[in-house]
Order: sequence, then C-alpha cells, then structure tokens
Amino acid sequence: GDITIGGFIAFFQYLGMLVWPMIAIGWIVDMYQRGTASLKRLNEIFGVVPEIDDKLANPNISKLEGNITVKNLSFRYEDELPLIFKDISFCIEAGKTLAIVGPTGCGKTSLIELMVR
Repeated sequence: GDITIGGFIAFFQYLGMLVWPMIAIGWIVDMYQRGTASLKRLNEIFGVVPEIDDKLANPNISKLEGNITVKNLSFRYEDELPLIFKDISFCIEAGKTLAIVGPTGCGKTSLIELMVR
C-alpha cells in the first residue's frame, strides 16, 4: 500500500488530464438535451395545419376582370397585438391604378397579401 512521490504526482497529472473531457461530456449532454427540447417545440409548430391554404388563396391572377373591392378590412397579427388595419375600405376600378405608399413597416405588403386571400 505504499505510493511514491512520483506515483502521487503522476496520479494527479492523470486526474488533471481527465478534468476537461469530463466537463466536455457534461456540456455535450446538456447541449443534446436542449437540442431535443427545441426540436420537440419546432415539430409542434411544423405540425400545425394553417387555417388558410395558400394554394387555394393565391389563384392564378394573370388576367383580372372587374373591380377590386375591399370592405371594412381589419387585421392584426396576433390577438394581443393592436390592429394594423381598422375598417379599411376602398375600390379599385377596372383599368385604374392605385398606389400604396408609406414608410417601411406600415403594412403595404400585408395589405396586398390580405387582398389575395
């Protein structure tokens, strides 16, 4: 049961060499657990069936006839957020042009996307 000074030092050197691999294994296990939890949440989101089918909502509009009318359009992105449009109504007559202008983020693209639904 005797240990020499050299054996004692060698033991602690080897012990020191094992510290980083043990820390790394713990880190990898933690990353794996976080990744699987995140993947589960993402799969829940990907599994949600949209209320509106974009394939049906975006018909081939290469040729339009007649007026485009929007009546009392109100829209918000989520129930908790404020309305970005409230009771908007307008009519674009056949053959006429309407310019939708405004600063970045004011809802121009959202309005166009809602019109084709």
